[in-house]
Amino acid sequence: MDSIQNKLMQLDRRMEGFGGLIRRCVITSPAMFIAAGLISGIVVQDVLNLPLWNWLSLSVLLFLAVLIIPFCLRHRRQNKRIANVIPSAIAVFLCASYLGAVRNISFSSPASNDIRNFVNDEPVLASIRGIIITEPYVNYGSDWKFSKFTHSDPSSSFYLKLTQAQAVTGWTNISGIIRVQISEPILDLNSGDCIEAYCTLERFKSAANPGQFSAAESFARRNIYVAAQIKSRDAITILENSDISSFAKIKNKIRHIASQAVLGDVLYEDNNRAVLEALLLGQRTNIDANTYRAFEKTGLLHFVSLSGMHLGILAAVIWWFCKLFGLLKPARAFVCILAISLFLIIVPARPPTVRAAIICFVFGFSILFRRKADPINSLSLAAVILLLIRPTGLFEPGWQLSFTSVLGILLLSNPMINYIKQKTFEFSLNPDSIGLFRYRGVLFIIELFLVGIGAWLGGAGVILYHFYTVNPLTSLWTVLTFPLVASILTVGFIKSLLWFLVPTLSIFLGSVLYHLSGILIWFVDLLSRIGLNEFLIGAVPLSLAAVYYVLLVFFAQDIIATPRIKKTAALIVILAAMIFAVYIRFLKNDLVLTCLDVGHGQAVVLQAKNKCFIFDAGSQYTRDVGTRIVKPFLKYKGISCADAIIISHDDVDHINGITELAASCRIKAVYSNAAFLKKTKQSGTAKFLADCLAEQGFEIQLLGDELYAGKNVSIKILWPDNSACQDEFLSDNDTSTVSMIEFAGRKILICSDIESIAQQRLLSRFEDLSPDVVLVPHHGSMNTMSEQFRKCIATADLICSSSRRFYLRQKQTVNRDKEKWFYTAEQGAIFVRISNSGKIEINGFKN
Repeated sequence: MDSIQNKLMQLDRRMEGFGGLIRRCVITSPAMFIAAGLISGIVVQDVLNLPLWNWLSLSVLLFLAVLIIPFCLRHRRQNKRIANVIPSAIAVFLCASYLGAVRNISFSSPASNDIRNFVNDEPVLASIRGIIITEPYVNYGSDWKFSKFTHSDPSSSFYLKLTQAQAVTGWTNISGIIRVQISEPILDLNSGDCIEAYCTLERFKSAANPGQFSAAESFARRNIYVAAQIKSRDAITILENSDISSFAKIKNKIRHIASQAVLGDVLYEDNNRAVLEALLLGQRTNIDANTYRAFEKTGLLHFVSLSGMHLGILAAVIWWFCKLFGLLKPARAFVCILAISLFLIIVPARPPTVRAAIICFVFGFSILFRRKADPINSLSLAAVILLLIRPTGLFEPGWQLSFTSVLGILLLSNPMINYIKQKTFEFSLNPDSIGLFRYRGVLFIIELFLVGIGAWLGGAGVILYHFYTVNPLTSLWTVLTFPLVASILTVGFIKSLLWFLVPTLSIFLGSVLYHLSGILIWFVDLLSRIGLNEFLIGAVPLSLAAVYYVLLVFFAQDIIATPRIKKTAALIVILAAMIFAVYIRFLKNDLVLTCLDVGHGQAVVLQAKNKCFIFDAGSQYTRDVGTRIVKPFLKYKGISCADAIIISHDDVDHINGITELAASCRIKAVYSNAAFLKKTKQSGTAKFLADCLAEQGFEIQLLGDELYAGKNVSIKILWPDNSACQDEFLSDNDTSTVSMIEFAGRKILICSDIESIAQQRLLSRFEDLSPDVVLVPHHGSMNTMSEQFRKCIATADLICSSSRRFYLRQKQTVNRDKEKWFYTAEQGAIFVRISNSGKIEINGFKN
């Protein structure tokens, strides 16, 4: 009977068409139109950046539209019920769009005394006063191997709400929130303290390379534009406790009690505890880098990010305890609302957590007021609340992923689950209790798997657009790891309750939690070693992601399309995607060389059809360029494997990012010249790098005269020769590897750090280099460049990989042709593209 009813409902929906869909949405999910309108208005304002008066003038047109649309549709009525609903839906959508645009403007517009109005591109020394609004976080260092060669202590950071700044006339009122970075650990400052600090104020820097995290864009979404750098704790004075400190202290006290209740009995400060902190308290900053990569590679990061599953299990535990004590449903719902409110105070207020909390609140109040809550309407209401609080959160990957995943479950998983139930309906009537138990157990596993598929399909477009990857096995891994995660969450929440009632039992549960966490880490690491976990696609246009979600909704809804049309459309989409992937990966024949902006250092990536070579990866001042710059660039370009890393010489600004790059990316081989290999037998950075690579299974191989890069591409090693490698009087710079790349009759010369002696010997060996593009020796230093070498490269396009300070100094002292010189410090990453016809194009990322 249920099967017949479902088929009749599907037939009715197809007969009703689009108008029927709108009518159902208005009746069951009216908040959806408000959310859609807010999103539209926020996006339009973000793209067009219109002033407020434009939107105020549009309010008249909006008012007329709301009056005219019902009149126009009245003459086209075919179904009175639908015609009465559509004008209301359009009016609500338009009004919400207007509200979204105006809210975006009001949120992003600074006050006249906002700190961003007084800090431009250059750093500014200042004395400021403000209130600490987040608990100071101490960063004890990353997993960057070469950090031991830098002079830096653990740093601290927090967010400061400004109140005053010192001007020529004295202290003046100022507003805005800044991020404070202190170059030493801070243990005596707390949220709510009012402080005075002497610091350097500067703007956040935008990304200078494709795929690189943009601090300026990320913080701007939260209305934070300025950072403060403070040298030591001595530059900070605690003035007094602010007016909000009492609330902050209460919140800190609650968080401390919750931390003790959950993890106070877990004595070991290791990775097991760090994962428990992430699962139960939302603090994932202490997770080991390898463990984090394992969760990321398997697509299971949502487990260590508080979401609906975590709050759902918390609500279930609270509900069960309330039922145990004999409370009725309204009382249970009220207690759950109070518990979730308390939980929001304890954990970070991230979009997935707040979204899940709002949905729980809606369901709780629906029980209190005896109403049936619609899931899509609850999700839309959560979106409306979050967008009104912070409209720019819409553009953050976490926000998008949170809502699209839940929407995928609601639109895709539920129909699939209902279909399975229809097909297995006769098994549910089996009177055999064992058979029924087996049926329900199998059905639960299938439902869990289908929920994982729905969430994966819903979030796949967001993950592909922002992170350039597809994780096809995520749904399966979710099913396999869910029992472990659910056990940890359940035991953790029960332990926190028993901590107040039965402390002895709580201590025992702490030990159980610790070992369960270890098992989870081991299991996720085991799953991450399977080769099919992650397919790297590379950057895709926003339009492609938008088309994906349009098609997803089209396939999920029974409006017009018949099953045959849906299957045909799905086949066409799959074939088009495959053709696009093949074209991107195999049919593009241009040679592209990218000189990444790493400051004073060098990291060069060569792409020749399906071959990839990396020349050095290091920087003098930028930390961990392998993880922060080179790896994101490779992901952005869809490069899953590099054929080789070529190490030029023993300078930290050329090698200190190689270890992390080799650990996180597939590298076939690592090469260097004989002079560098000789250094690996002595103490120093060369030996340290060789030892680190050996731990990862790499042996630095001797570089020959030429590297194979496929047809029509030649990579020749011009310098150093055997005699130069054995010459004890040559410096490390003068034994740098010099490479010549030839393609389509064009030549690119990578000079590394060779100085005048090596330059003269190189020219004596190769009298007619005649390069078309040159990566200038020693980051563009003219002091170490011989006159003869200058004449040799005079007609070539010249690229300098240097810091901004070095670039400004050289720019003032040397008169250079702007059309021939390209600087990473000015233009960001620089791309050299050579077509099959030999045409050269050079562009900068910031151009």
